Amino acid sequence: MKDRIQNHAVIASALLFFVVTILVGVWLVHFNQRELETSLRASLELKEMRLQELADITDRNGADEIVTKIIADCSRRPEFESLLVRLSELNGKELLTLQNLEDACGGFYAERKALMVSKLEQEFQNYSETVKFLLLLTSHDSTSYRIADWNALVTLEQERSDLLTEQRVLQEEIITALMQGSLVQSARVQDLVHEAQEIAELLTVHDRQIDEKRDALKVP
Repeated sequence: MKDRIQNHAVIASALLFFVVTILVGVWLVHFNQRELETSLRASLELKEMRLQELADITDRNGADEIVTKIIADCSRRPEFESLLVRLSELNGKELLTLQNLEDACGGFYAERKALMVSKLEQEFQNYSETVKFLLLLTSHDSTSYRIADWNALVTLEQERSDLLTEQRVLQEEIITALMQGSLVQSARVQDLVHEAQEIAELLTVHDRQIDEKRDALKVP
């Protein structure tokens, strides 16, 4: 009888230890999960601030410190812009000067925009992946990080960047056509000008849409 009681006591103690171990384990898992959620939310807050910063810079066709060091504007920007606005009335010598300046100055804004959009896209991907990780732990705030809206903004900026690149290519083609002797009124030049005008109109639409998206995404 005494041995039986001792055996029951041992079994009871073992079961109690097992239950306590499970409870402690569950508590630790829950505690660690809460700590991880807190850490992820803090990280997402910083990432969203960075996204907003990049979105603002990209929208105004600016650049952050790193991109500024990579792509520098040409030293004869005022002369290039002055010739460009008088493109239809330039003589041969001025066209040659403009063509030379086009190589140095023409791609600056399109290239800088492309790099900034690339950084914005990369930051959004990091942000999106962190949100996905958080949602594995909780689904309480699945819509509060506005992934779809950020994705729409990044897509619009990518499209605007592509349009700026197309605009630059058309600009080069118009200058080349004039250098080769085509008149401003020629069908070839007029077709290129028409394409450039269509791109300018699309850029205006994108500018407005991006402003609306960016304003809606501003952190309160």
